[in-house]
Amino acid sequence: MIEFLFKTVRDTKYTEISEPKRGCWVNSYNPSEEELNKIAKLCKLEHEDVTDSLDEFEIPRLEKHDSTIVFFLKKPNEKKDISIPDTFTIICSDDYFVTISISNSDEFVEHLKLTGTLAPTTQKAKLLLQILLKIANEFTRKVKAIRNRVASQKRLEGISNASIMALASDEDILDQYLTVLIPMRNVLEALYNGNYIVFFEEDKSLLEDMIMSIRQLVDTCNTNMKSIKNLIEAYQIVFTNNLNNEIRILTYITVTLAIPTFIAGFYGMNISLPLQNHPHAFTIVSVFTGIMIFLTMWIVIKFSRKKR
Repeated sequence: MIEFLFKTVRDTKYTEISEPKRGCWVNSYNPSEEELNKIAKLCKLEHEDVTDSLDEFEIPRLEKHDSTIVFFLKKPNEKKDISIPDTFTIICSDDYFVTISISNSDEFVEHLKLTGTLAPTTQKAKLLLQILLKIANEFTRKVKAIRNRVASQKRLEGISNASIMALASDEDILDQYLTVLIPMRNVLEALYNGNYIVFFEEDKSLLEDMIMSIRQLVDTCNTNMKSIKNLIEAYQIVFTNNLNNEIRILTYITVTLAIPTFIAGFYGMNISLPLQNHPHAFTIVSVFTGIMIFLTMWIVIKFSRKKR
């Protein structure tokens, strides 16, 4: 799907137009080969220059082709069960501002289109910075949510396999974010230090703030990953201790049950045994067995308390 949007300084919202015109925003969702060719032609690019926009494993980077700049970026995936961020491409050419989403629909872009404060399509540099800021804010929101989930699981009481799986999932998401945020920081730094786009002073200040924000996000991701690893190790220690306690209890029960089995085994032999002709042999043996069980349990409990 491909659409053309236009907004001037006087307009309060984006208007969809039927055909592209200079200064419009060309937005595309999961474009076909024909649509990619159309985008490449509008931006005076080769087809190969835009094919990476559909690669879900593409690394964020910046490319310059004459006066056209292509930003291969990443943004958080909207689906909860997918940790790999979506590829999101922005192309700034002399005449057009282009965005390409890898998915068939994109809530992120739809929200951008409804945002009345977003820059006009004729101000490509400002529009680019505002979209980059929105992407950075999305990553910040996701990382904060993970940080809060990790903090809520620091209590070791009532831990379960589901807790371990949730932490492992969050660790995987943070790892995916790190592989994206570091190259994105490099892209922003190149944009800030290079001569790709001319920015006003206030825009350069906003770009510098974004670079600092991405750096802080990288540090936060690393800190949260360390916290998750420490929590998982603590969970494993607790699980191991619980397992050892259960094995210890089962051992005590086995030793206790072995006493009557041992005594009964003697009386199952075809040999002469004490009290075998006594009228109260069963009672005497039962009382003796009970005393032995009681003494064994007392010794075991006393030994376990000393060990603690």
